[in-house]
Amino acid sequence: MRKRTPAPGAGAPLEDGIAERLGRARAAWRALLASLPGLEREWKTYSRSAGPTLRLKDGGRAVLYLQPEDGRFQAVVVLGERAAATALAARLPAPLRTAIESARPYVEGRPVRLAVRGLADLRRVRTLLAFKRNGTAGRR
Repeated sequence: MRKRTPAPGAGAPLEDGIAERLGRARAAWRALLASLPGLEREWKTYSRSAGPTLRLKDGGRAVLYLQPEDGRFQAVVVLGERAAATALAARLPAPLRTAIESARPYVEGRPVRLAVRGLADLRRVRTLLAFKRNGTAGRR
């Protein structure tokens, strides 16, 4: 059974609980957050089974969702159709292309999920964030 990170008060989990759950992925978590200054951070719980998710927003626009798991975390970037098309037209590594193609399209866009276990995995997340920011430029 999956362990949930304790969430006191307004939904912000205890830092110690997050660090313990992330394990070796903790360095990647911290590096990713440090590379995204100025984004509003908000903890949300979408389901009890999944536990808390950190939503990072630029103004009112959600940019990235981070969900702590045992020994890793899920980074979810929701790409609009224009950003997804731009990304798929680019030369991407096969696993990243597959992640975009397999993401089910919704009205809000395609939630592309990436498992992050270490610092090397952050390159894929940053690539998607660049497409999100550039592929939807001028739209709000």
